[in-house]
Amino acid sequence: MEVLFEIFVTYLLSYPGAFIRWIMSGGKKSFSQIKEDTFWNSVVAIIAFSAIVLLIAYGSRMWSSE
Repeated sequence: MEVLFEIFVTYLLSYPGAFIRWIMSGGKKSFSQIKEDTFWNSVVAIIAFSAIVLLIAYGSRMWSSE
């Protein structure tokens, strides 16, 4: 079970989070340097995915005319 969790965090959360952090830093650090900090990359990815889900779920209600 621990191996599956580590694979999930490493591949599904760490890489998108590292990409977001790299974009936000303006490319000042190399992607490989940012990619090493898996904890913060996972936190950033969870926040970004949560924001996207909330925008899709509640944004459609807010902008609908019914």
